[in-house]
Amino acid sequence: MVPWLVLAAALALAAAGAIALENSRLANAHSRFLRRSELVVAALHARISDHEELLRACAAHVASSPAAEAGRWPSFVAALQLGERYPAIDSLGVVGGKAAESLPDVRRSAIAAARRSGAASVSAKLELPGDGQVPETGIAMYLPVPRDPGTLEPTGGIDTDSFVAADIRVHDLLRGILDPRTLQVLDMRIYDAAGADPAAVLVDTSSEALQRPLFGRRVAFPMPGRPWTIEFLSRPEFDDAFRSERPWGLFAASLAACFLGFALARALVASLERAHQLSMRDPLTGLFNRRYVDETMEREIARARRAGASVGVIVLDIDHFKQLNDTYGHDAGDHVLARTGELLRHVARTEDIACRFGGEEFALILPGASLEVARDRAEAIRALFEATPFVFDGARIGPLTLTAGVCALEPGDDDWMRVLQLADRALYTGKQAGRNRVLAVAPE
Repeated sequence: MVPWLVLAAALALAAAGAIALENSRLANAHSRFLRRSELVVAALHARISDHEELLRACAAHVASSPAAEAGRWPSFVAALQLGERYPAIDSLGVVGGKAAESLPDVRRSAIAAARRSGAASVSAKLELPGDGQVPETGIAMYLPVPRDPGTLEPTGGIDTDSFVAADIRVHDLLRGILDPRTLQVLDMRIYDAAGADPAAVLVDTSSEALQRPLFGRRVAFPMPGRPWTIEFLSRPEFDDAFRSERPWGLFAASLAACFLGFALARALVASLERAHQLSMRDPLTGLFNRRYVDETMEREIARARRAGASVGVIVLDIDHFKQLNDTYGHDAGDHVLARTGELLRHVARTEDIACRFGGEEFALILPGASLEVARDRAEAIRALFEATPFVFDGARIGPLTLTAGVCALEPGDDDWMRVLQLADRALYTGKQAGRNRVLAVAPE
């Protein structure tokens, strides 16, 4: 009887483990899909904002010297280096008066919207001349040129007959955003409408798939003066890879182990331990996470108490990280975080614990290190970080610096959280004092 009970329990556990593993794989794949789609939306927002800023600069130029504009405009546009900096722009000019009235309805509607709002407005879908015989999908963006140069940022309607106009090729607008890594994961459809109207498709990277995509997401994307909708679908290759990578061998081994009783228990324990280890790691940097530190410090404190040794704590934070993300993009920010993780692994001793607490904040636990030793280690890390070149997509990022707060758990003390809070407080004191520095504080 007992063997049958063991077998029944083992089969139930194996089934539950298989379901949990499949759910975990599905969640990880979905998270990757969402992450990529969020990066695309953020990058497109930034690119549209860049083009709005360009039109603002052009409007300021025209408003400041309207009489001389006709002669100066070609040289001004040439100085903008549109081919290098704004490759999606097909043409850039100034329209107004009768020339504006003679434009097609699509363009005149966008001009009217820009006049009413006093801000940039984009047109509905246009056909722009391509390099060959086939026209390219595009849009036009218009920004009013105020009669009074002092009202370059109006908040309402504006009295003007002149508009800066840019024709933008949509596919070129997306170039670099839909990079190969993104296109390995998802397809994208952009609709020139508030919903997924097939007649309003601007861009569609998808192809006919034999199976329904595993993941999908629809995002309302407000363009200047006009709503867009972006639909993301997981690519067939991404879905096929997910399905083909099911660990059939592991399932079969678990099923066979069900008939071994004790061997099954050992296999399950090993599997749970592996899952536990994965949950203790930060996926971006490969460092331990805060959960691991919280679970480990009790053991480290006991070991330090037996040895009569102190435990040094360094809390580090990358300076101006939000500005870095805003300037270079979140992919560049992730690159800096990953490189920071490599740096900490490089400088850490075997017994040290390098971890990422979240965001741009890291920590290094130094068993056996006094406050002075921990401070010296922190200063060396700060200097090494400052001297490290960060390059992303062929471009130099930075200069980058970090600030560190240092404290130490004295021999016999077991109030780990208090020491961590003191180090964190020293970190933020260093931030307020100008950043790119190390501040150490002795336990109170």
